Amino acid sequence: MKTLLSIPCAMLVLTSVGAARESISTSLTLRDSVRLRSAVYVPTAAKERKVGASLVFSPYKAAAKIDEWAKERSDKGGYARVHVDCRGTGGSEGRFMAYRPFTVDDADDVLGWIASRPWSNGRVIMSGGSFPGWTQFCAMRSGHPALVACAPSVMVLDPYYLYFSNGCRVDTFQPGWHRGFAGTNDYDEVVSHTKRSDPFWERLADVRNLDKSKADVFYQGGWFDMIGVKSFDFWNRLRRNGRRVFMRMGPWAHGVNTYADGGIDYKALGGSVTEDLELDFLEKRLRGEKPQTDDLPGQILLYVMGRNEWRYENEWPLVGTKFTAWPLGKGQATFRHDPSNPVPTCGGRMTPGGGRRDQSAVEAREDVLKFTGEALAEELEVTGDVKAHIVFTSTAVTNDVAVKLVDVGPDGVPYNVVDSICRADDCVPGVPKAIDFYVDATSYVFLKGHKLRVEVAGSNTPHYEVNPSAAEITVDAAASSLILPVIPARR
Repeated sequence: MKTLLSIPCAMLVLTSVGAARESISTSLTLRDSVRLRSAVYVPTAAKERKVGASLVFSPYKAAAKIDEWAKERSDKGGYARVHVDCRGTGGSEGRFMAYRPFTVDDADDVLGWIASRPWSNGRVIMSGGSFPGWTQFCAMRSGHPALVACAPSVMVLDPYYLYFSNGCRVDTFQPGWHRGFAGTNDYDEVVSHTKRSDPFWERLADVRNLDKSKADVFYQGGWFDMIGVKSFDFWNRLRRNGRRVFMRMGPWAHGVNTYADGGIDYKALGGSVTEDLELDFLEKRLRGEKPQTDDLPGQILLYVMGRNEWRYENEWPLVGTKFTAWPLGKGQATFRHDPSNPVPTCGGRMTPGGGRRDQSAVEAREDVLKFTGEALAEELEVTGDVKAHIVFTSTAVTNDVAVKLVDVGPDGVPYNVVDSICRADDCVPGVPKAIDFYVDATSYVFLKGHKLRVEVAGSNTPHYEVNPSAAEITVDAAASSLILPVIPARR
């Protein structure tokens, strides 16, 4: 049985200021007696009727202030604003622990508290990116009926992919963020669970109650967001109970309209969007109306790199996708992994230093293998999930295999498209080992006259941790391939 929520203070008083009511700070009590700091802004429209609410549930001191833009938007739309600090952050009590299941109960209690306010009509929308995107997923997982729509961005439903890539730890951004908010001990506990099959991750990614939520979703991600891996898997998962789910994927880093600090400038190539469509989606769903997204040509809006244009689609993988094995080459090739001199990261899903960058310096190293195809006679579109099948032998028991798909222009300059790494910790020295792993999702057109190239190495740092075992690794190029989601030419 749920405990009724209460405000552990005097009566909540809202003071009129001009055309709207003043935002006030208060606190709400969760079922385990932890008090969360909140800020509430109620528009003048609440004097005449009950109104809906827009919620931001965040660890980033959201309850410290509700800015003037948000107040003006609320006045215009006739709905309240509620900002709540996650437990253990900002002005809230308790201990913050990253991505733990108790956030589902916390979100459920916050939604219940809002729905119980005298000004509330029982309808709530949510928005925000990064960790506030996670709190939206938690609110959906609670199944609370007050949540009618949300707009999470640059966040994934399964937190394993924030910390690991195929068993290899991610060493940029996430460690510093986690230690700063939850402490080193909490971070060490999380990364001690290296396998996705560990029950620890099953608890963190539990979605048993997700389908109880009927909330519609406006979901956004970036091709170069360091925590954006598997975004389309989650888009498909969110669609299962028939809710509206609109997906927009741009050439961004960690945030809509944010770009890598170098390399290809997608801002100059039309990669930016406005927030009008997102606001229309949220505000119309709050009023029970049909959003503009219902009338668009598709429910996915992709930025197709290479061709550098936006395009609508309706499914993932795309209808007509031909998953094509792209052999690395002929024969065998050998490199030596030296943990004291690892291969540096150059672009990709990383902040800072991500995006698409010239790979010439990386490819000049002796410990990076390069497998290059012939110049293309016509355009080749790769849109979907890229996977790898690598066969190798090694002198070590534990080996990391880093792969990178590269576009080589007619001028010979190589630019990265997607990359990933996989840890194989059960190798038998001298015995062939085959590994199959997920690389990444992309939408990219290799233009006529360009060449596809695949890089293979034993490290990619600082993006990923460095395998401490030195090794000589021989790749069987003829038996190895990337599996590319090739899209046939369309009329």
